[in-house]
Amino acid sequence: MTHNAYSTYQKQAITTMTRGEMLLALYDGALKDLSLAQEAFRQNDIFAVNENLQKTQRILHYLQTTLDDKYEIAANLSALYAFFAEQVMQANVKKEPALLDEVIKDLSALREAFAKADKSAPV
Repeated sequence: MTHNAYSTYQKQAITTMTRGEMLLALYDGALKDLSLAQEAFRQNDIFAVNENLQKTQRILHYLQTTLDDKYEIAANLSALYAFFAEQVMQANVKKEPALLDEVIKDLSALREAFAKADKSAPV
């Protein structure tokens, strides 16, 4: 019973999010999965590395495919997301966690920029 209530709460929380909140949640999810992948690299848990990096790739793909082309910044963001996805894939294939460092740094910077923009956006 508790699980159903929590599941209902989670679904409701997601459906009532603003666009800004959803974007930040996606960035947070990608950053969390990247962090978990780095820890899995340290633990030599290749299954967990793969699982978390695939989750990150799905989030990046979603971010890329939901961009609105009517805004000039969309093309730049699309290129960034494609670069991030390629780095994540290469880190997974080559088993090189160092390839994730730049992705984490840049994705964190984007997240902070969007958080600031969301706070200053009119309601």
